[in-house]
Amino acid sequence: YQWADEEVQHGRALGKWSELADPGYDFETAFKKFTSAYVIPVDKDKSIRGGLQGELLARCLVETGTSSMYSAIADATQEPVLKLLCRKIAADEFRHYKLFYTYMQQVPASEKASLLARIKVAVGRLREVDDDELAIAFHTANEADQPYDLARCNQAYARRAFSYYGRYHIERAIGMIFKAVGLDLSYIPVLLTVDWFLARCRTAINIMGDVNVSCLLDGYTRESHEATTQDRELAEIT
Repeated sequence: YQWADEEVQHGRALGKWSELADPGYDFETAFKKFTSAYVIPVDKDKSIRGGLQGELLARCLVETGTSSMYSAIADATQEPVLKLLCRKIAADEFRHYKLFYTYMQQVPASEKASLLARIKVAVGRLREVDDDELAIAFHTANEADQPYDLARCNQAYARRAFSYYGRYHIERAIGMIFKAVGLDLSYIPVLLTVDWFLARCRTAINIMGDVNVSCLLDGYTRESHEATTQDRELAEIT
């Protein structure tokens, strides 16, 4: 599958940039440590999302997170090579989101999940980001001389990641999640009042940072940010 090949290319490209930026960093060594420490169970004989639509929905959430993350980094960095690289990766990830979303709409009626079931899948996938995947990735890349600790590594990763995100990245990511689940975008202001929802989004898709909820709800000056190609394409998805 082309999307899978592109994901591998993304990792290798970023690994190469990291080695150039920090000659002391060895991407292959860190990657081998990660794959040894974090093992994905592949012995399941049925979907853990309840069916094909649930699996595709979960993929949409993953692509939402990566697209948002690389967009935020691209907007934050002044290093020209990293900026270009992240913009290209963000565009690829958004295209992957559209791919999974399109296939999700083509699932036979007999296999379609109810709105409640889709919400449960989305919430379940968001909860999974509290597991070891991101924490181990952070640990193997940054803490060679320390023992692994899930809580500490998750917190350290979050502190670094959240600092790159602004309101634009938050709004677009939440819009992508709502689109995938099938929720009306007009519900977003309501959910922005729910602390659990905000906290889960902060952890799951790396987009919240030190956002003050009252600033989101009480009128303040909107950030100036021109609509991107992805913004227009998201609005056109049906």
